Amino acid sequence: MESSVDPELMLFQETQDLELNLSESEDEASMDDDQDIASEDDENDPDYTKMTSEEGLRYWALARSESHASLKSLLKYLRANTDLRVPKDPRTLLRTRRNPAILSSLGNGKFWYNGIRHCLTSEMRKHTAVPQTLQYDLNIDGLPLHTRSKTQFWPILLKIVDQPDWPVMIVAIYCGPTKPESNELYLRQLVDEINLLSSTGLMVGENAITLKLRAIIADTPARAFIKGVQGHTGRHSCLKCCCEGESVSQRMVFLDTSAAKRTHKGFLDGDYILH
Repeated sequence: MESSVDPELMLFQETQDLELNLSESEDEASMDDDQDIASEDDENDPDYTKMTSEEGLRYWALARSESHASLKSLLKYLRANTDLRVPKDPRTLLRTRRNPAILSSLGNGKFWYNGIRHCLTSEMRKHTAVPQTLQYDLNIDGLPLHTRSKTQFWPILLKIVDQPDWPVMIVAIYCGPTKPESNELYLRQLVDEINLLSSTGLMVGENAITLKLRAIIADTPARAFIKGVQGHTGRHSCLKCCCEGESVSQRMVFLDTSAAKRTHKGFLDGDYILH
């Protein structure tokens, strides 16, 4: 005798199985998403094991744009309930300047000059051993602050070659609707300070430190700006000689290998107006 099966019961069981499978799929997808997010965070985050508690909190607060109010509450809790040595004031944690930075006008933008000397003396206070000689690199570059804004940000950064553990330091910052209108105004304080420090060195306490500029690092557009020459797509943009470029297959090429070389004297005399 064949057993009869209630069609409604079969439908109910199939529905339950479907809901169970969907639930398991959602759980698996959720776990995958969590793993992806964790993986992205791991890739972007620094090695917290090499940081002190204060350094780790500072990085976290700056990376997450935490407000001073929330930081103050967090620091108060940590001081009351843990053995971590953290400051009371968020401004101390974030190393916020108590005195406002002095800004000067530069064209349509604003310019702040911190200085090489100030960067180095501030950093050296953290170290007991003072080296006799320091080589440093400077980096100059421009970047947009926002994708929907024309505001440009042009920092001048300093890195000590001989001390790889020392951080990158900020020598100056320009911010405005375009790149700085004048490379002379943008670079004048920097050039004067480089020349002064190269000739006199830097005194830290009773120690005289010799400073040597190794390189100025810049991409192609920034290099053209700081040198005051045509961009790399211009007909007279060759940095080495006076060859006039030609457009070939939508590329600027320089074919004349016998053109006169550019010289330091030629730049000083203003011979390269088109360049």
